[in-house]
Amino acid sequence: MSGPLTGVRVLELCDDVAGAYAGLIVADEGANVIKVEPAAGDPLRHVESHAEGDSRLFQALNRGKQSVVVDLTNGRDSVLDRLLSSVDVFLVSVGAREREALKLRYEELNATHPRLIYVGITPFGEDATHAPDTKSPLVLQAFSGLMAAEGKSAADGTPAPIVSVDMPARAAGLFGALGIAGALLHRERTGRGQEVTLSQLASALFLQGGRAADIPPADAARDAGRARRVEMKANGLNFAEQMAARRAAAAAMSGSVFYRAFNTADGAVFLGALSRPLRDRARRAMRTNFLHRDDPAWDPQDAEFMARATEEAATIVAGFRELTTAQWLERCDAENVPAGDVVFPEDLAASAQAIANEYIVAVDGDESQRQAAATARFSRHEMTYRAAPRLGEHTDEVVSSLEQES
Repeated sequence: MSGPLTGVRVLELCDDVAGAYAGLIVADEGANVIKVEPAAGDPLRHVESHAEGDSRLFQALNRGKQSVVVDLTNGRDSVLDRLLSSVDVFLVSVGAREREALKLRYEELNATHPRLIYVGITPFGEDATHAPDTKSPLVLQAFSGLMAAEGKSAADGTPAPIVSVDMPARAAGLFGALGIAGALLHRERTGRGQEVTLSQLASALFLQGGRAADIPPADAARDAGRARRVEMKANGLNFAEQMAARRAAAAAMSGSVFYRAFNTADGAVFLGALSRPLRDRARRAMRTNFLHRDDPAWDPQDAEFMARATEEAATIVAGFRELTTAQWLERCDAENVPAGDVVFPEDLAASAQAIANEYIVAVDGDESQRQAAATARFSRHEMTYRAAPRLGEHTDEVVSSLEQES
């Protein structure tokens, strides 16, 4: 595959989504990514596998890479040493204990490989003194604030996880790929390699932006909420009770029917009218005079007012069921109101919009196997896609090339 990173060699020693995702991104951009696997195969080969040693998750994360089986159970293998001498980037996300046992920390490699770019991805950071000893995606969601921020709860009121996307891991992989690009540019200018460190926790915090920041002029409401939670904990209130109070405050300040999803006659649609001009246009699309927060008499503390508002909102919600999604989208488009169909992820491979923009592409030219394309397109490079490798498919080829180089 050609791309802006053609000629760059990357050694990937990763056993999780974060590292594999970083390797996928640079492989899509043309880098030769050599994935080191144990004899049993990468753990992701066995997650909901559809065939022995193969799974949808592994296929999606490892296309375009080479697979080399190396036995590291008894320490660092000579093949791994020769690979380290032949590559530009070492991408590693195995645990700190394994790195230490194999003497694969940056300090131990830098002396003999000064041009090597070492990209290390950890769950909670290089110093994990105050964090759980785990890579569990759901523990990371909980620890990073993402789970509570989502505001979803199980039937018993306990926090519910985000199940659609492993955001901490995917974000760390994305930032890892950006780190590789930046370090390659620095080496081009200076001739020196360096260590790039990332973590899933840092990536999750960065994704949340202002929510995870202290910004004094804007912190009054947030600090009041934080103080209330401290008081609730002191009084023995559990997560469900704390979340109920948070939801009540959010509901009082919400845009009600102007920023939410609705069931339609044949699906669902989401309206995104946050500003007053957009809400005015949304009212025209909805054929309603409902003002809610735009009413001069708006008072979330007035129980009678809020009861009327709730009743009017329920009428609008029921009205959405009378038209199809296409009819609602036509109305919203006519009034220039942001709105969109709510789509199931498994239907995206047949999405006309995705296909028109080549966001869904055939792998190895086989239309029966299609995947999400690389996000960045380069005008001077034609993108092609190869399927993920079979376990150890390239071991002989890669080892033979190392012997020829030596």
